[in-house]
Amino acid sequence: MGCGVSAFTGLGRGGRSSVTRLASEEGASKGSLSPFTSPMAYAVLNWGFTEPRFSSRYNYSKENGTFTCKKCGNELYRSDDKYDSGSGWPSFTSAVVEGESSNVEKKPRDATGRFEIVCKSCGGHLGHVFPDGPSKAKGGTGWRHCVNGAALDFSKKTSDE
Repeated sequence: MGCGVSAFTGLGRGGRSSVTRLASEEGASKGSLSPFTSPMAYAVLNWGFTEPRFSSRYNYSKENGTFTCKKCGNELYRSDDKYDSGSGWPSFTSAVVEGESSNVEKKPRDATGRFEIVCKSCGGHLGHVFPDGPSKAKGGTGWRHCVNGAALDFSKKTSDE
């Protein structure tokens, strides 16, 4: 039920500090690492890394609102579509649809047979989608969008909305 290979697999003894150092160096050299973006978010969005299971606060969030792309601010998911899949990553039954198309793009299967999902606006890696989500009979779509919380920001819905 996982989302993918951990961001730290294959990094040797450096682990998390290697990701931090590499993301900080690349972001600084390209001028694209916002002071508000963590090295993990940079590694997930730009390199396709996967954050460790159960590490995102959004995995546990039950607040009402909208999840947006941390890289570009594109509206991606609504809390109404979020559910606890037990996978260790925030999971959603579907993405926000504007007009006739989704704000999340599903890429063709990769070598492992998974479908990668990216932000349709900026191409930032979000996670993967699997055909094991809640069925339509249970109010779902049959798909599970398994998303790295590091790729998301959250806007709480106010009572006026």
